[in-house]
Amino acid sequence: MLSCFWFFSKHIGPALRSLPRVLHRCSVPQCLASGYPLGPLPASSPRRLLASAASSKDSAGPARVRQNFHPDCEAAVNRQINMELYASYVYLSMAYYFSRDDVALYNFSKYFLHQSLEEREHAEKLLRLQNQRGGRISLQDIKKPDRDDWESGLRAMECALLLEKSVNQSLLDLHTLASEKGDPHLCDFLETHYLNEQTEPKATYKKLSVSGFEEFDQAVKEHQGKTIFAYFSGSKDAEGKSWCPDCVEAEPFVREGLKHVTEDCVFIYCQVGDRSYWKDPNNDFRQKLKLTAVPTLLKYGTPQKLVESECLQANLLEMIFTED
Repeated sequence: MLSCFWFFSKHIGPALRSLPRVLHRCSVPQCLASGYPLGPLPASSPRRLLASAASSKDSAGPARVRQNFHPDCEAAVNRQINMELYASYVYLSMAYYFSRDDVALYNFSKYFLHQSLEEREHAEKLLRLQNQRGGRISLQDIKKPDRDDWESGLRAMECALLLEKSVNQSLLDLHTLASEKGDPHLCDFLETHYLNEQTEPKATYKKLSVSGFEEFDQAVKEHQGKTIFAYFSGSKDAEGKSWCPDCVEAEPFVREGLKHVTEDCVFIYCQVGDRSYWKDPNNDFRQKLKLTAVPTLLKYGTPQKLVESECLQANLLEMIFTED
């Protein structure tokens, strides 16, 4: 009994008396340094496990579904994803610039918002492709647009054309790489979902990057409730063939209809080819038109919806002058 008491007082007692000093020197600084009120995280905590997983290399190795997917193609797909997201970012900037109260070109805003969503969908398709082919997604920082003030509809269209050319060239480079690496699956995917579709906005921007869009948007708002439609006249090549046969077929009906103006509705004639037809003073039906001074391409003043011609420009103009 006495020996036990002697052992306790000699060995355990001093340890207990020094315990507060030990706690003060060690536990409190460790607790504060760890950033957690309950002290350092245990080795098996979820946060440490996630940090350990993030810092270590992928130990799983190549995906089981991966076949004939070259690492260079995988990296190029990741770069294209970034390019598509950048394009979406730029179009989003344009969309909300034109919806500002001091700009108020709401149809431009709607059009560019549509383009932004379309580019984001393009990126999502590539993300799905990367997983389907067994690649690894590596997202990068998205560069901000080069400007915040897009000045005018004309300037925005010019910038959009340059952007579409850059995106299209990146897709062509990716297609070339896929061909060199013997990846027909990737080539077919790009041709089906991207390359054919990419030519439409490029042609649209190229043919409609002209002055007059601001006035056009304003005129449409002033004529809400009246008939508005577009007729497109395509230019002819050296053999006399038009790129828009529907336009050529419709033109006689439009010319005849313009002779019978009975009320002030709105007609938009958009001629993207030779303008000499409108400049000819001998065309007597022009005198019956109520022409508005909108630069270059837009003419007003016929009573009825005669023809709707489907060509590359139709989608853009329909977007611009359609009001909710």
